[in-house]
Amino acid sequence: MVLLNSLLLALMYWLLIQFDDQSQAYQQLLQVGLYSLIGVEIALVLLAFWLYKRNRIFKITLTPAQLTLVHPTSDSWTWQVKLNEIREIQHQIDIRKFKTIYFILKDGSRHELCPNYHYPRKKLYEEISSVQPSIKMPTSPYRFKSKPR
Repeated sequence: MVLLNSLLLALMYWLLIQFDDQSQAYQQLLQVGLYSLIGVEIALVLLAFWLYKRNRIFKITLTPAQLTLVHPTSDSWTWQVKLNEIREIQHQIDIRKFKTIYFILKDGSRHELCPNYHYPRKKLYEEISSVQPSIKMPTSPYRFKSKPR
């Protein structure tokens, strides 16, 4: 996907230079655009190489004893917790309309579930509930409540 963005960016620049405008402002725009394109293209290629070398995928693993989440780029969204330590799953939405899913542990700490990847949330909650029925679940896997102030 990163390389596709790189190709799309190059295509957009090519379309920009197809205009036959000889004004000085247009020529300056092309020059700045070229330097910007080179910088962004280098960054995208380096990012693609880093993602290729890292070779991780988003994965949720549920066993009878624990829940493990692996995020390909963020260590803060990669975590592992024993199911008997989870008190509840909580949905929140803040004033900026950001939806957040927290796994609240019995000791009061919490782990956030990454919102950037699609996964069958209803099925995940059903599986967690079948393995550990004492966990308090949201009323709906798709509804979020405003965060208390």
